[in-house]
Amino acid sequence: FTLMAWVRRDGEGVEAGTGNGGIRHVPLVTKGRGETDGTTADCNYALGFVGEVLGADFEDMDTGGNHPVIGATPLDRGRWYHVAATYDAARRASGRRAERLDDATPRYDSIQHFALGTAINSTGGRAGAFHGALDEVRVYGRALGEAELVATMYSSTPTQSGLLGHFPLEASEGQVLDASGQGHHGDATAAGFVSPGPV
Repeated sequence: FTLMAWVRRDGEGVEAGTGNGGIRHVPLVTKGRGETDGTTADCNYALGFVGEVLGADFEDMDTGGNHPVIGATPLDRGRWYHVAATYDAARRASGRRAERLDDATPRYDSIQHFALGTAINSTGGRAGAFHGALDEVRVYGRALGEAELVATMYSSTPTQSGLLGHFPLEASEGQVLDASGQGHHGDATAAGFVSPGPV
């Protein structure tokens, strides 16, 4: 899978956790949070800030174990960055700065909720809060290569196969609309729209 977004961090935010052996992070793009390891209430995946660097994690189907990876490059506050995490069943990376060899099947039956800027468990309970701005959030059901990430980062109309969710986060929408055609629309809660964005 691939998680990607434009991100501008403006403040500290509030951390959430991904479970035993996982990460404590200020959430950016998540499908769940630490709840019940080894069950369908596992955290599916998470991308966020661990301190001043990026971190990513997922839990696996076999053991419910976490597979965290932590970046090495601090990201300045108040500045836009394009961030991404990919997993291709043999190698996982957070941006181009951290990498870990791994061989696990990510949990694909999680009943936890997808969220931007927070993490939500299976009952709708929230944890963590991002303080900043997000734009052009995308979720792919496959690992995009570096050339694909670079080719699409400035486009608001991605064409790569495997796109499961595309959230342009346009103020004119008034809510969180999914432009991928998959129909994963949502509501903006305790959030507002800002401009200008990065692209």
